Amino acid sequence: MGARRRLHPLADHPATGAVPRRAASARAQDVLASYARITDPKKTFRAKSSLALIDLPNSRAVDDQTVEFRLERPFAEFPNALAAFGAYIVPEGSTDFGKPVGSGPFSFVSWKPGSSVLLKRNPSYWEGAPYIEELEFLIASEESARVNALLGGQVEYAHDLTPTSARQHEGRVTITRAPNSAMHAFAMKAGVTLLSTAIARFLILLLEGSRDGRVHFPTPRL
Repeated sequence: MGARRRLHPLADHPATGAVPRRAASARAQDVLASYARITDPKKTFRAKSSLALIDLPNSRAVDDQTVEFRLERPFAEFPNALAAFGAYIVPEGSTDFGKPVGSGPFSFVSWKPGSSVLLKRNPSYWEGAPYIEELEFLIASEESARVNALLGGQVEYAHDLTPTSARQHEGRVTITRAPNSAMHAFAMKAGVTLLSTAIARFLILLLEGSRDGRVHFPTPRL
């Protein structure tokens, strides 16, 4: 038996609703149509697997700003699934994406493949218009090109610099450091009674490490 979740994705904003460019106010039906497009068996969209647990035929638009989802099974992290990469909401019936549709603080102006993207301020943004008129992203896959553009005054910000480059140029540019965290999962089939205790002992010893700061890999005894 499936689960049911009712969300109000369009009523959480101070404004009446997000307003995608080239469209009227976003509607609940746009959400359902977008998810149907992403989960189409004939398509291979990135978010397809994340939204696969939605029983779309039995989900419905309660009103213009409320969607009731029927799920194939209970899933506590369903809100995270809706935020998956590629789970984008577009106006129902959209087929031409030569000019992107969105409701963010900037709207699309132009795109030069492999070179740049130019955006302009969206005065209708629900959280208030941005302070700058235009925003241009220059595309550079090589770190050295990003650094040179920053040092040469072509750009005002360069993303994803290595610690070595940051230390080398600190003083000439302002370095913004963002503390981060990471997680590594050990996916093991420990259902076999003989192995479960040995694997648990191995993981505990591995994660504890040692006083000298090094991680040792002991050989578990069966």
